[in-house]
Amino acid sequence: MNATQRWFPFYLAVLLISVTGVGQIASTFDTDNDGWIVRDLTVDEIVSGEWSVYWTSPGHIYSPDVGSYFFSAPSKFLGDKSAYIGGSISFDIMNNLADYSTDRGTYFNLILQGEGIMLFHDGNFPKQPYVWTHIDASLNSDKWYKHWDINKQATADELASVLGNLQGVYVYADWGWGGDTAYLDNVIMQVVPEPSTLSLLDLGA
Repeated sequence: MNATQRWFPFYLAVLLISVTGVGQIASTFDTDNDGWIVRDLTVDEIVSGEWSVYWTSPGHIYSPDVGSYFFSAPSKFLGDKSAYIGGSISFDIMNNLADYSTDRGTYFNLILQGEGIMLFHDGNFPKQPYVWTHIDASLNSDKWYKHWDINKQATADELASVLGNLQGVYVYADWGWGGDTAYLDNVIMQVVPEPSTLSLLDLGA
């Protein structure tokens, strides 16, 4: 690895901040739970309860079953996140049971709340016990839905409204029937690079 390649991730991060005006928001849980908690969310879209999560080395959080439970993001992921439209939220999730049916292929795995609206992201989910699953949710309206209903797709305006005043980011955790335990790591919210920025990625090749 030459000097340019070694320092390229740092140069890219600085470049993205300078071009977009915003940086990556991340929880990698290297030293603590980074302010995450667990909450319950009903089919009526009512958020309730507040439970602490457990942190463990080498760096992830986990929680036992407390109902229809979700990992709830801290304040740094909330507020006006309009700049992240077109970007993504990604994370790694694991469950000790992971016994949901795979017949459907996808489930709602992430929820955004803001301006009186809840949007549900449809995508991948844990299918094997104790195996990390990576989920990458694009912040465009293609895979976002309303009212737990795959037939009610969100519009671009609705997604923009939610991201303009983001009041909740909830990662679905309850991937097992019965008393399961869920694990979360590497939560990252990032903007989409401008085309001119993308052309500079060749510098790291």
